[in-house]
Amino acid sequence: MKKAAKEPCDFCDGTLHPRRVRVVRSRGRKLIVIDDVPAMVCDQCGMRYYDAAVVRSMESLLRRSRSHKRTIKVTVTKFEVVA
Repeated sequence: MKKAAKEPCDFCDGTLHPRRVRVVRSRGRKLIVIDDVPAMVCDQCGMRYYDAAVVRSMESLLRRSRSHKRTIKVTVTKFEVVA
């Protein structure tokens, strides 16, 4: 990991902890979810830090769209101001 456990966050000085997170990215009109991604996460602001090797792996997974494990339906709602 880029950051060691108990290291301060660069944004808020909170404490970073190793976690497994869900990453959601869009590719064109597709939304891709990657589960169980190792990251260091700030306990105050939630900022995530990823190791360079983890980022390369995620980019590779995003390029291989046919290798995804499953497909789910997602409801999409357009934002509008509610009075």
